[in-house]
Amino acid sequence: LFHDNSLKLETFASGIGVIGNITASGHITASQNISSSGYVYGNRYYIHGSKATYVGLADNGDDLLFEAADDIRIRPTDDVLIYGNDDSIYVHMDGVNKRVGIGTSIPQQALHLSGSTGATSGIRQSRAGVRIWNQEIDSSGRLQWGHRETEGGARTTTFTLDDNGNVGIGT
Repeated sequence: LFHDNSLKLETFASGIGVIGNITASGHITASQNISSSGYVYGNRYYIHGSKATYVGLADNGDDLLFEAADDIRIRPTDDVLIYGNDDSIYVHMDGVNKRVGIGTSIPQQALHLSGSTGATSGIRQSRAGVRIWNQEIDSSGRLQWGHRETEGGARTTTFTLDDNGNVGIGT
């Protein structure tokens, strides 16, 4: 098939060849694989024909969206890494050793938190309407437990353990 004296569509024993772009206003359905040597654009790529399970775009194409009718499972043969805008690793799931690191690229325990401040390496527990508890390592290397009455409230330290094994309660 020619258009403007240029070949646009040709048939082969194995199928049909198209020279140029293909535009569809409806669905494209295939009973076999669809492959491309270039980019394939779309807002949603459905994984299952009868369920709302797809990979898509959100926030005008700025965000990648995974949506499933049930669970989303990730089964790598090695690690799963989540990077920040600064190319640092935010979360490292070590598939070989079964460890999770937050703020570290080399988790050493089942859960390893690392950061440069108590806020970036601490553990927080909160429940609506009650105290907000947290565990942090302060700038002197002391492990501390404390609480806040409100989100913006001052922190009260209730327990401290220093590098020498000294314990402080209420200090």
